[in-house]
Amino acid sequence: MTKIPPKNLVLYADDDPDDLQLVKEAFSKYASHVEVVTVNDGLEVLSFLKSLSREDPSPCLVILDVNMPRMNGRETLKQLRELDRYEGVPVILFTTSSFFVNGDGTKSLSTLRSSGKHSEDCAQTDYPSIKQLKKSLKA
Repeated sequence: MTKIPPKNLVLYADDDPDDLQLVKEAFSKYASHVEVVTVNDGLEVLSFLKSLSREDPSPCLVILDVNMPRMNGRETLKQLRELDRYEGVPVILFTTSSFFVNGDGTKSLSTLRSSGKHSEDCAQTDYPSIKQLKKSLKA
């Protein structure tokens, strides 16, 4: 009997229904190879990841909205990088806003410096950049 390989799992967190739909549509062409799981904030990301058993596949990509209620993308990234199982999973901080809300409630321009074990420069992206990313993830 032939075992069907698991789909690549993309975990996407965003509280905006339009942005959720945008990302789902971007990956829809690859639905036979990629499953997009959506949640609404950073706490749900961490809860989902912690609920996966060792037998469950890890996400091949995590996309985090920068501006989410309860736990924003930056804080989620910090906590995600503390989970050894997911330290090597690529993470994209995504925003459709020109500003993000800091931990103190102030707004800043959306160029970010992530923190955690693997810090990298992150910047706001636009739709053409998302389309290019989609092409690069082609199965």
